[in-house]
Amino acid sequence: MRYDFVDEAELVRRLVSIGWRGSRAVRLGPGDDAAFLRGGLVLSTDLAIEGVHFRLDWISPVEAGFRAGAAALSDLAAMGAKPEALLVSLAVRGDPTLALELQRGVRAAGDRVGVAIIGGDVSRSPGPAVVDVVAVGRARTVVTRGGAEV
Repeated sequence: MRYDFVDEAELVRRLVSIGWRGSRAVRLGPGDDAAFLRGGLVLSTDLAIEGVHFRLDWISPVEAGFRAGAAALSDLAAMGAKPEALLVSLAVRGDPTLALELQRGVRAAGDRVGVAIIGGDVSRSPGPAVVDVVAVGRARTVVTRGGAEV
């Protein structure tokens, strides 16, 4: 994806330079599919925005939620982590039915791998619907994008 001033990779590099300070708790930080913490915790987050990542005139809210959940879970799989739970944050226009259907879709993605939604957040949005899914997993070691084992 390209933004007005930089491509996505460059924007991520800039964001990391502002936010990443390092931590002894982190074995593998920004720049891969998921973060890997000491103790074996693996965390990934994926954001899906209506009109950017999905269109509700093309797919149902359940399908949009499923895709968002599957995207976060696939990052854990790419690292070789076993999924354990999901957190879901939703921002929707004033229609609670939309939030419920998006949540049903994320739950269906979790059901496929045997994990539950354990929490999250919800807010009203004057704009497009937003689904953010945090996938929580565990691993003794992970495989990086470059193929290294950490």
